[in-house]
Amino acid sequence: MTLPAEMYDDLRNWWNTGDEDDDSLGSSSSSSSSSSPSSSSSSQLKYLLPSFAFSLIDSSDKNKKFYISLYDLIVNTSDLLHSIDNIKGRSGGLPLIGDPNHTVCVLRGESITNFNSRNYQSAPSISLGSLVLKSLYFAADYSTGAIGLANKVEISVGNYYYTNTSPPNPYCKLSITCKGHQEFDSFSNSCVDPLCSSYFFLKFDSSTHECIYDLSKCIVGVLFVCIFFIFEFSSSVILKYIKIESENNHNRTNNHRSNTIIIVLLIYRLNNIQSQNGTNIRSSTNTK
Repeated sequence: MTLPAEMYDDLRNWWNTGDEDDDSLGSSSSSSSSSSPSSSSSSQLKYLLPSFAFSLIDSSDKNKKFYISLYDLIVNTSDLLHSIDNIKGRSGGLPLIGDPNHTVCVLRGESITNFNSRNYQSAPSISLGSLVLKSLYFAADYSTGAIGLANKVEISVGNYYYTNTSPPNPYCKLSITCKGHQEFDSFSNSCVDPLCSSYFFLKFDSSTHECIYDLSKCIVGVLFVCIFFIFEFSSSVILKYIKIESENNHNRTNNHRSNTIIIVLLIYRLNNIQSQNGTNIRSSTNTK
């Protein structure tokens, strides 16, 4: 069976390789010695290995699950390595604890992220080989191009494969423990660091895996707020001063106009008085 690279990597992150240096093995590492293939019978191994569960979109019953036992995919390691050398772009295999001569034939295919639909190439898909059919009843109608599938594995056994077991399955890693603000990704059994850079004044601390305040950004932020406050205060004071000066200029202009009008009226009045005096003097002279 060949999986897209991303799916294979997620599966491999859950697969117990028996590496003692792997911190994510937890207690499953200690239980692997008593449940390894070298000390387990074939029937026990069949129930210890997990299985794949999938459903068909085009099926009339979309909720029906089919199960592929990884036990049916066990091959000789030498045969698998020889096959991988002859298949371009394939790698992988799932090693069995305590049995270097046998491997689960699950290969790593092409990456989905590197797929470019503009090249008119088929997207990476899941390829099922002949070994997969050991877990399924298969029928093909070549006239209509239809296929039929049915489970060989009993539903109860399939559910046993699909659910968690206690004690932990020796071929499966335990869920790793995340630190700080990390979030657990159940698909890849990995921890995802927080995106601290998406928030103001925060940065990522690699030692604690937490978002902490960035002092330099905080100082820049405080300075920016202070500059903005000073600018607003100065603008307010300047606008008030301009308003007061405008009102004073308006008042001075009005006062100047009033004084000018008064002076004009006074001059006009004086001229009238002088004209009247001149008329009176001439009239009195004529009378004499």
